[in-house]
Amino acid sequence: MEYNDERRNKIGIAVIISLLFFIFHTHNNTNEYTNGIYIPTLRQKLDQPTFSHIRRAYNGLIKVRNNDVSLFAPYLDKINNNWHVGGSTMIRNNGFIQLTRSGETNRAGSLLSNGVGDNKINNFETVYDFKLQDSHGDGMAFVMTSENGFIWKDLTSSYALRQYLINTNGILPNDITMMGFPKNLPGLAIILRTNTMSQIPECDIFLNLDPSQHSYDFESSGRDSSSIKLNQYSIHLNKNLLNGQRTRLRVIYLESISFLKIDISYTQGQTWEELYINLNLSWELPKNQRSGERYIGISSLAKHNSQSVSLFSIWTNEFHWSNNRDETMEITNDEFKKDALNFIQSEYGVVIKSGSSGDTTNQPKTQTSWIRSFGWIWLKIIGIIIILVIIYLMSIYLRVIKKHIHKLKKKRLRRMHKKNYKDNMLLPI
Repeated sequence: MEYNDERRNKIGIAVIISLLFFIFHTHNNTNEYTNGIYIPTLRQKLDQPTFSHIRRAYNGLIKVRNNDVSLFAPYLDKINNNWHVGGSTMIRNNGFIQLTRSGETNRAGSLLSNGVGDNKINNFETVYDFKLQDSHGDGMAFVMTSENGFIWKDLTSSYALRQYLINTNGILPNDITMMGFPKNLPGLAIILRTNTMSQIPECDIFLNLDPSQHSYDFESSGRDSSSIKLNQYSIHLNKNLLNGQRTRLRVIYLESISFLKIDISYTQGQTWEELYINLNLSWELPKNQRSGERYIGISSLAKHNSQSVSLFSIWTNEFHWSNNRDETMEITNDEFKKDALNFIQSEYGVVIKSGSSGDTTNQPKTQTSWIRSFGWIWLKIIGIIIILVIIYLMSIYLRVIKKHIHKLKKKRLRRMHKKNYKDNMLLPI
């Protein structure tokens, strides 16, 4: 009797566990979007191998890796195919790329995407992973520009130089005073200055639209620049950045909604600090007039004092519709703009209130999306374990109660038998 009850309980628990597993399994496989994370099902993974480049989606938008504007170890093949190298840059194929080195002055090193492949980036995110050491030099520049001819064209003859100046509206190809790039290079330039009076690194954000009018002024540390300065005051960075702390800089730009955000991470991307945000940028980041391309670059300048600058990777992700619609529609399409607004809210914690230009609620993100996604998975696992433990404890409790009731019944029967026996003994013969 007890053996059968125990067996029945075990079968019941097994059925409940199987049922719970089936519910969670079918829930995960039938939903492409779980907690804002795009999860292709097994069928989709088999049918669409291109999903290996797709990271996640929010409200119809997906984040897609652009390997043509990304750089990671081993470097040589990528650099030969997709990048221009300038100045004193040295490459260790499986290690890192060194733009400038300790003990060397009057040096500048730079890297700039060459336009091979897909460089037509309109809504995108670029993350630089780098490290500064022995940093007494001048600083670094992170650029998104419409021009890269200055780094690869042969401009040694006066005629070639003159033609280049005419064609580019005056870009100075031999100038390196914007931390290794020409001071009037069109585009966005994030200037990181390391040689400051306070010994604390500072950051300023400039925009050059017209090379004939806009330029960065090195001698005044940018104060007398004719460039459009996007930040009002210089942004102070963590002092440990100068002491070999590996750092990431993230630039997020969505042309479709005039959105620009710049963040920094001293924790390898686990947490991010916002340096600058503009929810309604008045100017469009310049594109190459002929090709419509934008080029990603990084540079370092060590003029009077040396500094060691190492680059580990550059990652560029584009934001596109998940259903592979025409990319050209993404700039002006109202539906895409709505999806983009939802995307930046979900991905970066930035809310743009409807009906207002620039009115925002900024919800700072202290965790990256992969941490959130793993956290969600662990919460599910813990929830399942708790449910199973509760079911198990309930089954034990029920078995104990059942045994207790069974014992009480036995005792009661024994008492009744004893009483009946005594009564029978007392009856007269």
